[in-house]
Amino acid sequence: MEASIVSREDMNYLAQQSVGKLNMILSGMTALLNDNENKVNMLESQTWFQRMARTLTGKNKMTQQEIQRNHDRMNLYMSQAMTTLYEQNCIDHQIMMSLGNQINGLYAEHLQLKQMLGAFASKLNEKIESIDNFHILVTEIEQGVYSDESAIISVCKIMAQLDKRTALDDRKRDILYRGMQQQGILDDTEKPLGSYLLEFTEIGMESIGAIYLELETIKDNYMAGLLLKLIEGYHFLPDMARKLKNKQSVVEEIIRNENLDSDIRVTMQEVYQDFVTSKMEMLDRQLPAEQIQDGIMLENAEKLFLECRYKEALDCFESLSSRGNGRAMYFLGLYYEGGYETKYIDKEKAKKYYCEGEKNGDVLAAYMWVKKMEGEEKEKQQRYKEIEEEILNLAQTGDNFAQGIIAEMYENGYGVPVDKESAFEYYMKSANGGCCEAMNNLGTCYVYGKRCTKKDEGEAARWYKKAADRGFGRGQANWGLCNKWGVGVEKNGYEAVKWSKKAAEQGDATGQNNLGTCYADGEGGLEKDEYEAVKWYRKAAEQGKESAQYNLGTCYADGKGGLEKDEYEAVKWYRKAAEQGHENARKILSESYGINTKEE
Repeated sequence: MEASIVSREDMNYLAQQSVGKLNMILSGMTALLNDNENKVNMLESQTWFQRMARTLTGKNKMTQQEIQRNHDRMNLYMSQAMTTLYEQNCIDHQIMMSLGNQINGLYAEHLQLKQMLGAFASKLNEKIESIDNFHILVTEIEQGVYSDESAIISVCKIMAQLDKRTALDDRKRDILYRGMQQQGILDDTEKPLGSYLLEFTEIGMESIGAIYLELETIKDNYMAGLLLKLIEGYHFLPDMARKLKNKQSVVEEIIRNENLDSDIRVTMQEVYQDFVTSKMEMLDRQLPAEQIQDGIMLENAEKLFLECRYKEALDCFESLSSRGNGRAMYFLGLYYEGGYETKYIDKEKAKKYYCEGEKNGDVLAAYMWVKKMEGEEKEKQQRYKEIEEEILNLAQTGDNFAQGIIAEMYENGYGVPVDKESAFEYYMKSANGGCCEAMNNLGTCYVYGKRCTKKDEGEAARWYKKAADRGFGRGQANWGLCNKWGVGVEKNGYEAVKWSKKAAEQGDATGQNNLGTCYADGEGGLEKDEYEAVKWYRKAAEQGKESAQYNLGTCYADGKGGLEKDEYEAVKWYRKAAEQGHENARKILSESYGINTKEE
């Protein structure tokens, strides 16, 4: 769990608020979590918001742009504050019901929210399950608790108490409906829409927070949408501004903006039934508790992965994969493909995981599966185009792994026009977020001076070293080469061997080929050993490393490393290297064997 960024003073302030004020504060917090662009003006005048802004930025107010820049910190602040309030028993059972629905909905729509929000949702669900809310609600209706106010206010208060078990149970809903009819809350009398809205302005401020949260969960419902606009345009005003506001003019403005006729007539029975239908649809869309827990586990596993705690992350990914989690399957594919301190190298198994991940809805797994596909380049390009937008959307929301993939797509023109500048930008974002593969790719950007950046061997070495230290095989191989050739650092044969061996033992083909050359030349304190050189060349060549295929071909041509001279095997490996563009392999095939691979 991340360290708290909520100050003690803020928590004391929040905990001391009356129920009504606290409910309004919680509704404002969830409004910001849900949509922090359109609620700013409404919230800036409120004390709790200013207090939060001061904690986060040292200012009394936050502009809309500052809110956008501090989006992740704001989410963390609010989820931590709500969790602490819950743990201190500051949240009553009424607000708990609505807050639970709203947080569940948020978590279902925004899986990138901090793990604490998911944990909070689970806590609320556990507490809600322990409350016999149906019988409490029936008793309150029978005793006339909701009968002294206008029907629209009574219906909204009752709706805020409907938990999932009640809303989805036909028998319980029928009992509530008949109780509301008996108390005169529901009838078939038609009234003008404007009358309902005007009556709603009389609701007590102690109830508005819970009702706002409830309406937010069904905001696609037309009447709920009108009432939300009324709350935001009237009830959420500062106290003095609200007292000076003409209620009738607020209602008329909303009706005018919505192009409605204020004399449209509806019955309260129709309004209530429409509310219930919308709530049932919303509950059907919610993630079950098991999926929320899986979301928390996945986020933890990704964090462990970025922290280079690969074994711990692997255990989580295997557990999630067994329950059909596509993103976990994507990560297992990475493990089996090699490069992350694992002994599980199995290229075919990696492809199977990518394929299964795609079937289970993960777009990153789908990308890796397309990369491994055999077939026409035209078909692959079409597949890339089909998934590009979804990957870009993930990258723009801060997914480090999606950022690395979209950078690769821009660099190579996979389903999109080649865009070196965007490739470099997303590699940098992904690398700064902790993605080792992106760190390695940034090193390659700098070592060759490509992808819209100047050649800078010092920067290249720095990024390769970061990837290597985190256990990424290709980064270790490239950091070994930096030490071997003095790229951005002084030459150091011992370090070159050390890091090449680390990469090779993980199954990285570049590292295996590098280690082969170290044995072939007797570098870095190694005794010259052509047998070991051939062993490592072969491992890399069988993975498709063109320079290793060339080196293995040369070993067959010259009879090195215990191999008998074998022109057939030499030509086979030279040809494989040449087909991947290895110029020396093409030259040898042409000059020594009369084979022109460029014409084939």
